[in-house]
Amino acid sequence: MANGQKILFDYADIRCEDDPENLRIPLGEELRKNLKDANRDFFEVVAFTHLDNDHICKGSEFFHLEHAEKYQGECRPKIWELWVPAAAVIEEGCTDEDRIIRSEARHRLRSGRGIRVFSRPGKLKEWLEGEGLTMESRQHLFTDAGQLIPGFSLGGQEVEFFVHSPFGKRLNEVEVIDRNIDSLMPAENCCRTNISRLGRGTWVTLRIQFHKIPLVTNALRKRPRGMLVEH
Repeated sequence: MANGQKILFDYADIRCEDDPENLRIPLGEELRKNLKDANRDFFEVVAFTHLDNDHICKGSEFFHLEHAEKYQGECRPKIWELWVPAAAVIEEGCTDEDRIIRSEARHRLRSGRGIRVFSRPGKLKEWLEGEGLTMESRQHLFTDAGQLIPGFSLGGQEVEFFVHSPFGKRLNEVEVIDRNIDSLMPAENCCRTNISRLGRGTWVTLRIQFHKIPLVTNALRKRPRGMLVEH
């Protein structure tokens, strides 16, 4: 950001050192170097757009996670705020890396800090009640589609994030069908941006709107599995 903050979208360290044709970078090394150069050991935000392995691979070996001591240590970068879709909290059948990220998201939501969940709040009502929590006590941690993410502004960090997925389609006054509930997809509105592309790409829809420039680009393009946004 303009003030030096760092946001990381997804982390998937899938490099194979034994394969000479594998051109992926050593993701963990590169990110640690990036943090060291900035004299810090944390990211303000780490966003996991969804829990497929090619978006979270080896994240538990890299990040300092709060829910268990075995995922903690001096060389592990800390996450001040974790961004996840609701599915990362309530999804069933998680068995590997996705289970670890789910455990971290659940721990932070129980604690009431260090997380932002993207969904209609009602999607987690049953889970929260099962944990002895109320919607009202965690309302401040939810951001629904169509809303700006709190804590960022064009006047401050020179960037704002508009969430357009997960979203719902309203059938009538009481019925809403959820669409794409497994994935987080923000759009960035900024004055100026420097995006460091880390790793090889995957396909997503990316919308970037440049502030004060009458141009909106909607494109299907390759986005890297680790994307570090710096303004």
